[in-house]
Amino acid sequence: MKLFKMVLFLFVIQSSTYAVTIGDALINRSANDGAVGFIFILTGQTFGEEGVVTSWAFFDDDNFSPDRNVTPLLFEQFSPGQFRLTGIGASRLTDESGVQNHAFDLLGGTANVGAQHTFGFIDGVVDSSLNVTSTNAGVIDHENSVPGGDWQFVNGTHSSLSLDLTIGSGQSRDFGTASSPRVYSMQVTTNEAVIPEPSTFFLLGFLPVWTIFRKRY
Repeated sequence: MKLFKMVLFLFVIQSSTYAVTIGDALINRSANDGAVGFIFILTGQTFGEEGVVTSWAFFDDDNFSPDRNVTPLLFEQFSPGQFRLTGIGASRLTDESGVQNHAFDLLGGTANVGAQHTFGFIDGVVDSSLNVTSTNAGVIDHENSVPGGDWQFVNGTHSSLSLDLTIGSGQSRDFGTASSPRVYSMQVTTNEAVIPEPSTFFLLGFLPVWTIFRKRY
């Protein structure tokens, strides 16, 4: 029992934690979308591994009246250029203070993501029934003609969102291949994962061997 407690203690102190954050830098940028209620998707980055989305952040310091809302979305890329809506977070009213951090606060679907998941947003408010109750022009600062920018937007507004909504070629415009590739000041973060150090794996493997040895001898 003492040995087990010792190994457990070493597992804790010799494990590292990290969170995965994807998106573009949270900085002041020159533009805001004039389109109302469009859906935008980051197509150039994915989480790369499994996790649970816990928080997100964006930059907005523009003085618009009335204030505007934005809702975070999670998408899975299930084939090249094809995306499926899998999760919806709580809508947020910008306070126009610059960098704004929020809990994801799942509204519908799942906050679980995998290697091929990415994120996006819709400019407006989504309620608990996944109805889009109001829309507005853009909240999150963006910048055109940025090398490496890779976002898509879906033309038109939506009166509601359905999980497993699919978006693909013919429904969206790819900023990355357009004349003005674009970036948005938005990031999404998954939970911290506990990763054992190599020495911890050795100790965990040694424990059952030691237990058998003690019983026999």
